[in-house]
Amino acid sequence: MELEFIENLIDKYSSEVDFIDVRINKTSGMILGTENGKLKRVQSIAVEGLGIRILKNGCWGIGATDVLDRPLIENAFKRALSMVSALTKRAPAEVKLSEEKAYRDFCEYKVRIPFEDISLEEKKKLILSIDIDMRKVDPRIIGSYVNYVEAINEKVYLNSEGANIIQKIPSIFLIFRAIAREGVNLQAYFDVVGGHYGYEKVREADITRIATKTAEKAIEMLRAEALKGGEMTVIMDSRVSGTFAHEVFGHAAEADNVLRAKSFLYGLVGKKIGSEEVSIIDDATIPQAHGSYFYDDEGVPAQRKILLDKGILKGYMHSRETAAEMNVNSTGNGRAQGYDRRIYVRMSNTFIAQGDWSFEEMVEDVKHGIYVEGVSGGMEDPIGGGFQVNALRARLIEKGEFTKLLKAVSISGRALEILNNIDAVGKELLLEPGTCGKGYAGDTVPVTTGGPPVRVKKMLVGLAR
Repeated sequence: MELEFIENLIDKYSSEVDFIDVRINKTSGMILGTENGKLKRVQSIAVEGLGIRILKNGCWGIGATDVLDRPLIENAFKRALSMVSALTKRAPAEVKLSEEKAYRDFCEYKVRIPFEDISLEEKKKLILSIDIDMRKVDPRIIGSYVNYVEAINEKVYLNSEGANIIQKIPSIFLIFRAIAREGVNLQAYFDVVGGHYGYEKVREADITRIATKTAEKAIEMLRAEALKGGEMTVIMDSRVSGTFAHEVFGHAAEADNVLRAKSFLYGLVGKKIGSEEVSIIDDATIPQAHGSYFYDDEGVPAQRKILLDKGILKGYMHSRETAAEMNVNSTGNGRAQGYDRRIYVRMSNTFIAQGDWSFEEMVEDVKHGIYVEGVSGGMEDPIGGGFQVNALRARLIEKGEFTKLLKAVSISGRALEILNNIDAVGKELLLEPGTCGKGYAGDTVPVTTGGPPVRVKKMLVGLAR
């Protein structure tokens, strides 16, 4: 990848500016997809490129190239330098970076079965057989879909402070979706499995069981009843509690949102804002989790951050820019979708920490409430703290027992009220692969969703639309 040449360019131009960093990404892989027992998608993934940031007098200049040869790489440097020179002649900006240690490192997630050891034909055969197994569950399954994604992401980070970091990160995940119909009644369910693994994830997980269970749950939903809404006790399953932790609390705890008055958590560090039962963590160091990494896209080591500790807000997630503004160190949350995209403060694996309650104990205490499972959509308001999630399905709880299967419901409330109304957190932790958008030009990064089951004493419940 011409690393010595690039380091020489950094040395050459760094005397003219305050800071330079270079990100190189190379991603290769494939996407396969089925629909109703037929192979519908075979797509290769091949992305390669280099991005440059140059900081001078508080302004950024940027450059990029998707061809890694010496003349085009140096041209990208020159474009970034030209941009920052032009910007500094206008009104100067105030960008600063926190002081961080520069690392030189090579890191990779080891795999037991490399993707290239498994033929394309075997992968096609796998997902086709799974699709057919889903359809065999019941003749009322009218839609079956399986998506398989594999990728190797090689990332290089260099900067004028001496950093030289290479990361090699594999990813694999499968998504299963089933649609059931009986007359005009149409119901759906989905599931997902994956993370930073090789093909061994497919071999070790009971893929067929997960897929057929997805179809069975879609069929079960055909007999679900409608719920009369209102305020009641809600037990959120791992996916729903994970959605709350990520979408409502997590985005509000991103320091760039805090600094731009787009967060209900502004000015609340050190304050008690929730029940002692609830702690929320962002942890980029969990082995093989889809949102994990060794270093962020600014060369800062991945970290485990306790954002909320027994109801007390401890701090925010930071990039080097936001850390400098708040006079702290980066938390290793500076992330970008790709080499040519801007770095923002982004989550990694964000979840409510495990508690001491068994699931049975959480249910048996409920006189009248519901258990909500899976997420089909929702809305959040990081500024006001509003929250609404549409759950895939629910079960009515009466006098500590499950009594009825319910159609998709919505749960809603305000984040601070929900945090204070949490009175039980489960022991079991489930994390699943996902992606997160920041809301700027559709930028997404790998994350996980999930957590433990969580009980909220009172929430507003209604039918999902």
